[in-house]
Amino acid sequence: MQHHESLARVRELGAYDSQDEAAKITEAVPSVPARRISPGEVEDLASRLPGPL
Repeated sequence: MQHHESLARVRELGAYDSQDEAAKITEAVPSVPARRISPGEVEDLASRLPGPL
């Protein structure tokens, strides 16, 4: 999935008013588990996300 497609899906599912709001949420959410898992797990998770994230 491309970055713009994932943002559109987040906006749709979250019923956000703007693409910017969806982008802020999309950037914030992965940072929470990243603080709680090991560096190797962070890299594994990051490899599954669209490039800009």
